[in-house]
Amino acid sequence: MVDKKELAPAFGIRLGLCMLGVSLVALVVYSLTLAGYVFPGESARLCTQWMGMDALDAPKGPIWGAVVKAVGGLSFPANIAVRINLVSLVCGVLSAGLVCGLVGFFVRCTVRQEDTVRLVDGASVVAGLAAGLACVFSSAVWQTATHLEYRIFDVCFALLLFALFVPMLRWPKALPACVVLLGAGVGVGVAVSPLSAYTGRVRAQSSASARTRARRRGNVVRLIGRKALLSEIKRGGGR
Repeated sequence: MVDKKELAPAFGIRLGLCMLGVSLVALVVYSLTLAGYVFPGESARLCTQWMGMDALDAPKGPIWGAVVKAVGGLSFPANIAVRINLVSLVCGVLSAGLVCGLVGFFVRCTVRQEDTVRLVDGASVVAGLAAGLACVFSSAVWQTATHLEYRIFDVCFALLLFALFVPMLRWPKALPACVVLLGAGVGVGVAVSPLSAYTGRVRAQSSASARTRARRRGNVVRLIGRKALLSEIKRGGGR
């Protein structure tokens, strides 16, 4: 656990202001570049499905879809495309702020060298700021935060789960509640996120390839042992 005395209140205030600043930058950038139309391709297909204009086959992200459907049913703004694209914008803004805060916090918690302890607070805030701005202006996040896209919702959901580690490390009494919330969140994410199935396949393929490599190494070892044994037998027969 992290001793509360190690983290000065001033550090939390500076990091919080940094998170707020990164979120405001993301809000301005994404608002100015928000698509005022239904983005062609998969985004348009998902829009028509969740808005009830097409059959909903193999939905991607039921929780995300329910949020999109609820926001799409509002009356403001008047443009339905802008309304549903705002879901991605909000997720992008939250993700940028969370990246800033999480990076700053974990950098502060992991630096223990005595010669750097005087500079660690400022360095952690700078690290969080750099990570947050890199997230804001990365092409992948910028693109998914300005039109209807379920992947940015998955990223925001995962970052919110990671944020539960902060109270877990800071306040031991909050550990049971955070563990329950984290377990529930991971369970929901595994059930609804299309990334979970892909991750499972990657893990299965990695395990299979590891077993294959182990069998090949075993075969090579056995072959070398057999050759060594045969050479010893021949050498003994020659004597």
